[in-house]
Amino acid sequence: MYRSRLVSAIGLVAVWGCAPFVSGGEEGSVGGVESTEKEGASVNTAGANSCSTVVVRGLSEQLVNEMNCMSPGLMESIEGMPGLGLGSAVMPYLQRGAARALRDAVRERGRTLWVNSAYRTLPQQYLLHRWYRQGRCGIYLAARPGRSNHESGLAVDVEAAESWRPTLSRSGFRWLGYSDPVHFDYVGGGRDLRSISVLAFQRLWNRNHPEDRIAEDGDFGPRTESRLSRAPAAGFRRGATCGVSSEDEAPVALEPGPEVPREMMDGCRHVNGGHYTAGGCSTNYQCCGGEWSARGSCGACTCVEPWGTSGCESEVADAGPSAESTPADAESGASCGHTNGGRYRHAGCSASYQCCDGVWGARGACGACACTDAWGTEGC
Repeated sequence: MYRSRLVSAIGLVAVWGCAPFVSGGEEGSVGGVESTEKEGASVNTAGANSCSTVVVRGLSEQLVNEMNCMSPGLMESIEGMPGLGLGSAVMPYLQRGAARALRDAVRERGRTLWVNSAYRTLPQQYLLHRWYRQGRCGIYLAARPGRSNHESGLAVDVEAAESWRPTLSRSGFRWLGYSDPVHFDYVGGGRDLRSISVLAFQRLWNRNHPEDRIAEDGDFGPRTESRLSRAPAAGFRRGATCGVSSEDEAPVALEPGPEVPREMMDGCRHVNGGHYTAGGCSTNYQCCGGEWSARGSCGACTCVEPWGTSGCESEVADAGPSAESTPADAESGASCGHTNGGRYRHAGCSASYQCCDGVWGARGACGACACTDAWGTEGC
């Protein structure tokens, strides 16, 4: 029974499509084909030996985790949801509102809903588009990455769509129409994930390839596409880093969506989950007018939480350098002392200052921070 459902899902590929964000149509689901992925294989290599997006499942899971680090609670798993059946190649995630609406629909009808496609990650869409261009795997049309409805985390393809249509409609899903009769889009609210998904990949790439960094701009351009093709299908050595300090990673300003608490609209959110009020600072950035800017853009930091895990709303400012650490005749490479007791080597940084040849200056006064201890208790 289950195998027949998967074969039926594959058959849809040759007949119907799922509309991209613009116009035209694209592919249905691809599933039921065993992966021939070898450990360490790139996305291109894995895709050349398979017709299933399962081959990039490891990398896809990392991307979802990274997106949830950037915007906590953005994506919700539908795996194990009572009354829901999933095809073998389905990434079991939707945006939170869509996932809960799907759960409500299943509860209302009291029958099993089979889903053959839900959220589609960047590497999955990349492979589908590549197979389409190569004339492989029965893909008759596939949108370029960043252009598919399924990349929104708000779309599902289901079996027995006609019988589920009234129930899904009452739960906030809109039937696409006869151009793609298995496809439903959740219209009860959500975010456009296209640039967030690309940014998540760019961050993962840079975290694992500091020698070959690419712009973290959320744009799927030639450089990002080139790195995606070479990325490990099974996932990077270093995945998402929720709650882990990384001085190289900037906070991300996200447009508040329907799930964001009201108070978040008056401040800034860090990629590690913390919320900062006006004037609050992370290691390198400051919340000014609800947007992230360079430190000092709107005056002195009203509070400091360098790691971005909890944010700050109260006065926790850098105590600053000690008077004894700024001799007029400082030698080249000399260290600096902090009011809180720590000692910093040349180019070392506290939350707001940098030691330059034994003299405290503004951060960046002698280049990039060689090391950082924000609180000044230990130095570095």
